[in-house]
Amino acid sequence: MKSIGILRRPRFRKTAPSASLGGMNAPASKTYDLHFVLDNKGYVWRNPNCGVTLTDAGAKSSLGWRTASDGKADSRLWTDITQVGMAMSSDGRNALNQCRISFRDGRCLVVTDAGAAGT
Repeated sequence: MKSIGILRRPRFRKTAPSASLGGMNAPASKTYDLHFVLDNKGYVWRNPNCGVTLTDAGAKSSLGWRTASDGKADSRLWTDITQVGMAMSSDGRNALNQCRISFRDGRCLVVTDAGAAGT
């Protein structure tokens, strides 16, 4: 009969951050070409707001966007998300998907894969 050794937890060596990265790891971010509406704004003929960025930065990970009307960038931490709702509808030819994200401060962001005209 063969004996089985005891499994041990691997040891991790603490090392200093790499000098080539300037001592810090850059947060990973990805921008998606998706349209969005803020705070349940009403119907619009053309939605100029496009571009949602997800940033993975540990405790500072966030969801960001920039409105076309004033060009102001805004973001919320992932930890500030209180509710996410998904919905799908159709215009008879195409499926349209929406994701409503509510934040702790009362603001909500509705992200859709529909184009600027809503289709």
